[in-house]
Amino acid sequence: MIGTVEPKLIFCSEKYIAKLNDAVSRLDTKFSILYPNNSNPLLDFNTWKQSNSSEFRQPAIMSDEHILAILFTSGTTGVPKGIKVRDVAIKRMASRLSYDIQENKLLSISPMFWISYSFLTTMATLKGKTMILTEQTPAPVTILEIITKYKPDFFLAGCGVWFDLCNLPEISNYDISSLKCVYTAGSYMSGDMKRKVNKQLFGNKLYLKMLYGSTEAGPVTYWPDKIKPTDPEYESVGKLQDGIALKIVDPIKGTSLGPGVEGEICVKSDMQMGGIVKKKFENIEEIDSEGWLHTGDIGYYDEKKFLYFVSRLKDVMKYRGYQIAPTELENVLIKHPDVIECCVIGKSHPGDGEWPAAYVVKKIGSTVSELELCSFVAGGNLSFYN
Repeated sequence: MIGTVEPKLIFCSEKYIAKLNDAVSRLDTKFSILYPNNSNPLLDFNTWKQSNSSEFRQPAIMSDEHILAILFTSGTTGVPKGIKVRDVAIKRMASRLSYDIQENKLLSISPMFWISYSFLTTMATLKGKTMILTEQTPAPVTILEIITKYKPDFFLAGCGVWFDLCNLPEISNYDISSLKCVYTAGSYMSGDMKRKVNKQLFGNKLYLKMLYGSTEAGPVTYWPDKIKPTDPEYESVGKLQDGIALKIVDPIKGTSLGPGVEGEICVKSDMQMGGIVKKKFENIEEIDSEGWLHTGDIGYYDEKKFLYFVSRLKDVMKYRGYQIAPTELENVLIKHPDVIECCVIGKSHPGDGEWPAAYVVKKIGSTVSELELCSFVAGGNLSFYN
């Protein structure tokens, strides 16, 4: 990543300086490293902290097209790439989210290289909100300790974090009543799983909301407060943000599809990426000639502009010509009382193309068998070929 970006200055903590020096010793790139207690006072972070802030001069930025950050993501290709995030994108993200997030003490456990970290910290700075940041993603128990001690009223976390918190037996030992708004993002969570979180963590006094977006696209949806867990829209990933153009296309024919019809989700907005490092814009596979960003996700929208996620395009299995989305099977499996987590993949079959195979994490002490889980899925009101 350092070789790709070719930075001029790297900020580093003392804890990682040896590892950084070892990594960069293999590169031809020349740069300076700023860290605490550096023998060179010009590169000593402690010296910078004590400098006179009145001498600071903001650099002139001539255009909103200026690249504010480069965030690495595997995105839709599986290969890490440096996404150019423009000034205008971060400002618009922060501005739009500030209308949805009225809370004043925000807890973020996102790494610095995640887009959620960028827009949350920018919004908090612009709106004078307090941010509680962690050095690295903490363990589930540590998260509860942080909430109990510092009492944030807003918390955004990935689906896996919410699953882990739900499965902690000692949850009742901690006070999380300060939370007034909770979000999940980063991967899909079904309505049933959100309702499980609502019940086990918050006693149904608070409900989990969801955002859909990516580093490449920025935030695509928001969550209207009027939508409650009992509403059919709770199965969605939110409602389309203002200023976002969206269409669903047939992944083979490329034709636009109407409401309720599944296809690839494509978006266009001023919040999407400004390019990829060391790649000409016209050569970016995810963006077509009309400027539409192809997300690689399968989904559909309804007449009310709510967006529904079905599966990743590359994850879709083919069984005797039928398409099977792993999330359909996972959403049934996860309802079994003995299943903590599950992941469905396609397993090659010489005659049928692919058969779905599931990896399952059972509750400690569970005796549930493979046959029982197969029967449970079979009774899950799925299509006959599932």
